[in-house]
Amino acid sequence: MPHHPLTARQRLLDAAFDVWLDEPPAVLFSGFSVSRVAKAAGVTRATFYSYWPTSEDYLRDLLVHLATREDDLALQHANTTTAGTLAVARSGAVDIMAAACEQEFQRLIDDPALRLRLGFLSKMDDPEVAEQLRAAYRKDEARKSQSYGVLADGWGREPRPPFTNESLHALFQSVSDAMAARHVVDPEMFPAQLYPLVVLGLMMFMTRRADDSRTLPELVQHVNNWPGVGSLLQERRRAEEASRTAITLDPVTAWGVIRAARRMQGTMAWSELTLTEIGSVAGVSDESLLRTFGSKSGLAMAIIDVAVGERLDAQEPAAAPMSELRRITSVTADELRRDPGLAASALLIFTGGVALPARDMVDLSILRARLRTQIQAAQAEGQLRADLDADSLGATLVRVLVTDLAPNLTSTRSSIDLVDLVLTGAAAPASAPKAPGHSVPAA
Repeated sequence: MPHHPLTARQRLLDAAFDVWLDEPPAVLFSGFSVSRVAKAAGVTRATFYSYWPTSEDYLRDLLVHLATREDDLALQHANTTTAGTLAVARSGAVDIMAAACEQEFQRLIDDPALRLRLGFLSKMDDPEVAEQLRAAYRKDEARKSQSYGVLADGWGREPRPPFTNESLHALFQSVSDAMAARHVVDPEMFPAQLYPLVVLGLMMFMTRRADDSRTLPELVQHVNNWPGVGSLLQERRRAEEASRTAITLDPVTAWGVIRAARRMQGTMAWSELTLTEIGSVAGVSDESLLRTFGSKSGLAMAIIDVAVGERLDAQEPAAAPMSELRRITSVTADELRRDPGLAASALLIFTGGVALPARDMVDLSILRARLRTQIQAAQAEGQLRADLDADSLGATLVRVLVTDLAPNLTSTRSSIDLVDLVLTGAAAPASAPKAPGHSVPAA
C-alpha cells in the first residue's frame, strides 16, 4: 500500500502535541501561540490561517482530533503487556502490579495528550469545549477498560457497590491525570513510585472478590469505632510515654498533694474530683501522681491515713499496747464512716480494681507504722501470738476495716466485729463490750 504523506492540516493538528510535550508546564497556562504550532509543523503562519481563520477555530478542531486520535504503537504495547502480565500473575502480584502501574504512569507523563487535556481544562466553562473533553476522556476510559476487564477476570475482582465499572474507570482516569500533573510540576514531592501505591489502595476497597457481598458503606462501618478506639490507644501511648519520664514525688511534695486534695474536698465530693484537677492545684503532673500514689484510690487511702494520724495525735494514747491498738482501729473505722466517698475509693485497692503504686512509692503509711508498733509491743507482753508478722497483721486489720465499712457493702455487713475477730484469732484478750452506736468522738 502506497504511503500517503500527512497533509499540512494534519501536521498542524499533530504539532500541538509536540508543542505541549516540549514546552515547560507554564505554557499550558500562558495562552495559545500560532507561531509555535506553525513552526513545529514546518509551515508558515499564512498556511495556518488558510485552514483556521482564528485560533479558536483551530482549538475546536484540535479537541476533535484529541478525542479521535488513535493510540500509538507504544501505548498499544503497554496496554497489552500490562493486561497479559497481570492476568496470569499469582505470586508476587503486588510487585508485578506496582511495576505495571509505574510503566503506565510514565507513559501518561510522556503523553502530550495529557498536557493538552489539562490545557483545555482552563476553558471547560465553554460548553463546546466541555463536550469535546468529555468525549476525549470517555474514549480513553473505554480503551483502558479492556485492560481492567482482563485484570478483573484474571483476579476474580468486581466493582464494590456503589461503584460500577464505568465509575471506576472515570475515577482512575481522574486520579491518574491529577497525579501525573502534580508529578510534572513537583516530581520531588510526588515521585512516580507513589502512583502504584495509590492504585493498589483504591483497588483494595473499591473492588471485591465474587464471594464478598459487602458494599463500601458496609465495609467501612468500623470507622464508627475510630474515635473511641483511637482515643483509647492515644491515651495508652501517652501513659506509657509518661511512665518512662514521670518521677515519684518526694515526701514533702506528696504531703502537699494530700493537703491540696483535702482542701478541695471542702467544695467538691471526692467522686467528682479528678487527678488532673488535684495535680493542677498542687502543681504536679498526672503522671507523677500515678507514680507516687498508684491511682486516685491510692491517694484516697493516703488522705485517710493522714486524717487518722492527726486524730490520734490529738488524743491521749492508751497505756496498754492492746488498748492503743484497739483505739487506732476504732479511730480508723470512725474516719471511714465520716467520708464514705474516700472509703469507697480506697476499697478498690483491696479488690484489685485499680493500679498499684510503683515499688518506689513514698511511704506515707502512718497508720501502718502505728499498727506495727503496737502489735510488736503487744507481742512482747504476750498478748498476741509472737509468730505472727506485725506488718502482715496490721495490713490485714486495715483491709478488714476498709472492706467492712465501704458504703457499697453496707447491705452485706454482719453484726460481728471483724477486727475483734481477727485479733481474737491472733490470741488477743477479749475486748470490753461496746455500747450501741459507740464511736470515737472527733478530735
